[in-house]
Amino acid sequence: MEISGVDNAKLGPLAPRFPLNLIHPLGPLFRRLPLPVRRHVLFMHAARRIGNFRNPTTFTEKMQWRIINDRRPLLAWTTDKLAQKSYVNQLKAVHTELADLSVPETYWIGQHVDELRQLATNLPARFVIKPNHSSGRFLAINSDTATVDWDAVERVVSSWVRRDEEELVLGHWPYGQARHLLIAEERIGSAATISSEMRGWVFDGVLRQLTRFDVGLRASATYNRTFNRIGSSRTIEVPLDQDNHFDTLLLEVKERLVKMMEIIGEPFDHMRIDVFVEGNQLIFNELSPFAFGGLAHYPNPDFDTERGSFWSLPDLTADDPTASAWEALLKESPRGTRQASR
Repeated sequence: MEISGVDNAKLGPLAPRFPLNLIHPLGPLFRRLPLPVRRHVLFMHAARRIGNFRNPTTFTEKMQWRIINDRRPLLAWTTDKLAQKSYVNQLKAVHTELADLSVPETYWIGQHVDELRQLATNLPARFVIKPNHSSGRFLAINSDTATVDWDAVERVVSSWVRRDEEELVLGHWPYGQARHLLIAEERIGSAATISSEMRGWVFDGVLRQLTRFDVGLRASATYNRTFNRIGSSRTIEVPLDQDNHFDTLLLEVKERLVKMMEIIGEPFDHMRIDVFVEGNQLIFNELSPFAFGGLAHYPNPDFDTERGSFWSLPDLTADDPTASAWEALLKESPRGTRQASR
């Protein structure tokens, strides 16, 4: 879809039409199945095997366990983009190691694009519109290239405040806890797409693996904690003998990146921390509690088993003395920096 004044967009998955929608996960029937049944069907389709979700050992099996069982306050806020930013900014206030980590500015928060349109003269030419509570949806606005067609923007994003497949189909419970809002935020980089994203696989506060993802090429390269390449066997993986951008980063930047990710991921049994890299600048992107929707396929089962070995599943009955702090992250009433105060 082309929209005037939008030079990059991602609109989320589209449901097929009748009659295919009757057997498709995004159709009206699949979501009526019990969540464990849905996850078994999705897992078998992605992994091409039956999974053990009661006593999981691999990373992908443990992810299904999390999706089916984990309803702790610690996890509830982790897909709310505004809560993620608030959490990282709170950490920045007490950890000097995070001083150089940028958090994209939030210009506007609301539910109706007409409100954002009225602020247009107070916005930069380039920014991003996305839902606060969903994944895989954004519009990258660029009024330097063309006049923004706000009516077309409204038609696209008006549905983004509704419940979607993350909650209704995939069973990603925290998406249902997140505040259903639209946000306009700072756009990173000068190109149509950001060039590089680093994804840290953190378990109990320790970074075990690091993946460099090239957004434009949709190619990845994975490293262990000592920055040596390891093979995930995924189809988008850069060949092990091929250099990539991460290999050119200064060691100091790599070490700083690892420290930042470990501080952010410290409270979680597992969290993927995503950070953009622009030159030597590190910019927080998001927390990913359900990487690849929990449905990544690793042709090499040893990789899935090794990543799973890092993950010690939590005791869901244990008391969490910090529960009120996590709950507070979803009770805040944030305001965009370009919005008038109430």
